[in-house]
Amino acid sequence: MDRVKDVIKSGGEWISSVDLENYLMAHPAVYEACVIAAEHPKWQERPIALVVLKPEYKDKVTKIFN
Repeated sequence: MDRVKDVIKSGGEWISSVDLENYLMAHPAVYEACVIAAEHPKWQERPIALVVLKPEYKDKVTKIFN
């Protein structure tokens, strides 16, 4: 199924979810990445990245939540 849209409007700016995914996929520890839009009260939408790590990196990273 094709994506409904490939851009996220955040704070009046258009952000390409495909560009963000490609940037994340360039990291050596990333096996797969997907960027979606999440509703935000101030910015309208914010990009959220869902990342799957390569098996050899799963125990070598820490989680950071903001």
